[in-house]
Amino acid sequence: MNGKTVNVLTQELDRIHQAKTKQEKGTCITGGTLEKIVENKAHPAREALIWNNLFFGLSRRSSVQIRSNWEAGNSPFFLHPEIIDEVVKYVFIPRNIAEGVRQFARQKAANKAKKARAAKTALKSLNRQEGKTE
Repeated sequence: MNGKTVNVLTQELDRIHQAKTKQEKGTCITGGTLEKIVENKAHPAREALIWNNLFFGLSRRSSVQIRSNWEAGNSPFFLHPEIIDEVVKYVFIPRNIAEGVRQFARQKAANKAKKARAAKTALKSLNRQEGKTE
């Protein structure tokens, strides 16, 4: 390219947008990270990336069926990690999992305390500023 800088990303995005308007499947970004994962059949993330994914993989399906009885939710240990000590009294939880939840609870409590201190500091600063301007 004779030492000239060329924005390849813009060209690739234009090519993809054109393919999308023509409703073509199988478009990709040359040298893209996800494209490299899809090409490498031994990559650990490949199966999860292409499973029922209409944008990646060789499938030419136009839709994916989802079971009507399928349900998802957040783990109670993620939402309220502080319950772990009470839960282990009644339910077997592997020691390494329980310790990980305890560590997450400590981290979450520390972050909450840090935010509270920052809010208190900001409030003090605001009160001082209001006192000076009056």
